[in-house]
Amino acid sequence: MAHAITQRANGFNEMAYVGNKPWHGLGQELREGATIEEWVVAAGMDWKVQRSKVRYATGAGQGAADFAEWPDFHVLMRSDTKAPLGLVSDGFKVVQPHATLEFFRDLVEVAGFKLETAGTLHGGRKFWALASIGAEDRIVGRDLVKGKLMLATACDGTMNTIAKNVAERVVCANTLAIALGERGAPEVRVSHRSTFDAAAVKAQLGVAVGVQGGQRLGGTLGLPEPHEQHRGGQADQRQVEGARLALQHNLGLGCAAVVTLYGQA
Repeated sequence: MAHAITQRANGFNEMAYVGNKPWHGLGQELREGATIEEWVVAAGMDWKVQRSKVRYATGAGQGAADFAEWPDFHVLMRSDTKAPLGLVSDGFKVVQPHATLEFFRDLVEVAGFKLETAGTLHGGRKFWALASIGAEDRIVGRDLVKGKLMLATACDGTMNTIAKNVAERVVCANTLAIALGERGAPEVRVSHRSTFDAAAVKAQLGVAVGVQGGQRLGGTLGLPEPHEQHRGGQADQRQVEGARLALQHNLGLGCAAVVTLYGQA
């Protein structure tokens, strides 16, 4: 499979990366710690997805009477070139390219995540962003926690918006397919029939940035909340009958570490 990285008419390739150059040699190299705004520009994700009603010719003329409208469908297009991206229903909810990177803002600024790659594919029909979470692959409970978090979506109706814990470094269409095919790790899929809620997705993955003791702390990917599970009697083999106190040691995948002692009210 070809890399499918979007290339603009001026030769600019819509991809950015930190670290090792991708196998195809394309894209803009960024320094570690670059801002989200710098990533948006360098990855070529600074355009918007626009939509237009579908009209089609019903006659040979060019007058208004020679065209009809298909009210149930819209054409999605790039704001910069007006190139078509897909034909979707009128209820299709778009996730904008810049929003894919914006998803990682608090995780990067607070929780120690580090953006690695981002870009668009197939002329902008698909786009992704990938960040390392500061941890190697390991088993946490029943979940396989891998070292990267990816958010990928499409505006041509071919895939949902997917937030997924992956091992693959995504740099092209082929590696995106590999990452999407990985099994056994936490992921959240959001249909384009629903509005994408970044905070809700991060909460489901267990990486929502919260507040404790007045400090903003990063969540821990894939870890349950032990005090909630013990209180509800759902800690499986770890359940302690008649426990009066519980100690929670929460190591964030970034820089956060919290030790909390729980007692019965």
